[in-house]
Amino acid sequence: MTETSQHEPYELLMMRVLDGEANPAQAQDFAQHVATCAACAAEYRAFGAIKTETDAMRDRIFAGAQVEPPGGGGWPVSLAYSLLGVGTLLVAGWWLWVFWTTPDVPAAVRYGVGAALSGLLLLLARTVWTRTRAPDPYGDIDR
Repeated sequence: MTETSQHEPYELLMMRVLDGEANPAQAQDFAQHVATCAACAAEYRAFGAIKTETDAMRDRIFAGAQVEPPGGGGWPVSLAYSLLGVGTLLVAGWWLWVFWTTPDVPAAVRYGVGAALSGLLLLLARTVWTRTRAPDPYGDIDR
């Protein structure tokens, strides 16, 4: 084995050990390798110092940060959003009805607008479906 290929698995394992994600067998295997390899031991100490600094920076940043979002405002805010949504739908529906039933608008324009709005509604439905059904890919990240 070459020098690079011999150390590559331990370089990957080093990151798992530093992040606390290695299982006990992996951690023990890495500790045995570091005990016999001066290059990997030096690199492990260097990365450990970097991790200590970045963890301290993260702790200082989050110490004064409000991590949890503020409260929703209760029922008055929910009612306001609901009324705004219903009002918007009523106005949009009225506008579409007037647009669709006005004889001055050519049929091609009406069908074109109808097709575009149908596409937008399908896109909106797909987006809502994906956001509510798919798992959050960033669920494991500290926010």
